[in-house]
Amino acid sequence: MAVTTLAECLAFIGVDSKGVFEINAANDVLVLTSDEGGPESIDIADGTYEGAALATALQTAMNNNATLTGGTITFAVTYSSSTLKFTIDATVGKTIALTFTGSDAALTLGFSADAAAAQTITSDTEVPADPSDLVATVRNDIEADILTEVRDDYASASYVNQLYSGDGTRYLRLRNWPVTVLSSVSWSKRPVIQIRNTSSDATRALVSVDVADQELRLSVIGGDNAGVSSPIDLTAAGSDTIAELITTINALGVGWDALIDDPAFEDMLSTELLEVKGLVVTDIEDTGTPPYEDLLAPDPIIQVDVNEETGMVYMPGGWPEGNRNVMATYTGGFSTIPGDLKGAVLRLVKLTYDKIQESGDGMRTVSLGGGVSLAYLDEIPSAIQNTLDKYKDTWL
Repeated sequence: MAVTTLAECLAFIGVDSKGVFEINAANDVLVLTSDEGGPESIDIADGTYEGAALATALQTAMNNNATLTGGTITFAVTYSSSTLKFTIDATVGKTIALTFTGSDAALTLGFSADAAAAQTITSDTEVPADPSDLVATVRNDIEADILTEVRDDYASASYVNQLYSGDGTRYLRLRNWPVTVLSSVSWSKRPVIQIRNTSSDATRALVSVDVADQELRLSVIGGDNAGVSSPIDLTAAGSDTIAELITTINALGVGWDALIDDPAFEDMLSTELLEVKGLVVTDIEDTGTPPYEDLLAPDPIIQVDVNEETGMVYMPGGWPEGNRNVMATYTGGFSTIPGDLKGAVLRLVKLTYDKIQESGDGMRTVSLGGGVSLAYLDEIPSAIQNTLDKYKDTWL
């Protein structure tokens, strides 16, 4: 869940329409030359137009200029809702040309350079940019590049066996604070299920636990039992506990054989199993009956203390040093996004959007991404930056 919604951003910026052209004193002139006369500065009546209506307004202004028409040309201006471009037609045997310099309406109508004399001239680029699309791009860019640097989400969500690196100190900061529920923290693993496949003619058999999809996947390669079983849903009734999951595995037949490592784990949730990719569970040396391989789960630490507001977990003896050696299962994030954080993001989206709109370089017709929108800001105002830092600060 994002910090802001597109609707909130559009309302804050004041953008609520699509495909609309705003014509005012800053963008109401085209410099045009026909074979009857010119160059002439054709002034389009100021107003808010949809594409077809703007084409009609330009056509009217051109046909009202006696020098441009020479009393013989009747111009036709059209707007295509499919190509999103304007076309000016001077009629058969006549020509029209556009001079970019001095044409402050050129970019608005999609002309980015001089248009040489011809019977018809057409916009170079599609116009107008859908303002809501541009706002959405800016918003997504900002929230992706700025807000997710140190956490997965700001809204409350559940995280299973999220990995952290211990540093030898007594404090470990969970990324997605505040913490509502801390289910377990562990730096050690314990075998829960022993599993193998006894197909004697199989090339190999593989087991995978997919934590993200919450599935157990089994496959046999080669031999009479070759095939991939349907993924077992670790959350479904009949397989959501370790005891039930083992029963489900053994019911598949085709050589699958599973045992529980300790009866104490029978009621453990199957979703506590740790991720594993392609664990080989056949006798790869072909020496006889294959040994069992272990599917693991975290071995939770009992004596820890958590500061729910900051997400800081205290371990009296210190967290052992290592790379991604600590696992945490918890629910964290804000049930309601803080008002000051939402406000900071809305202000940053508006500042960036306004900067792009003011640039006058045609960027309104370009798809932004990868930090491009942020390049329009020389610097983030300190009030906004301080708020963003508050919610990214490792220690609060």
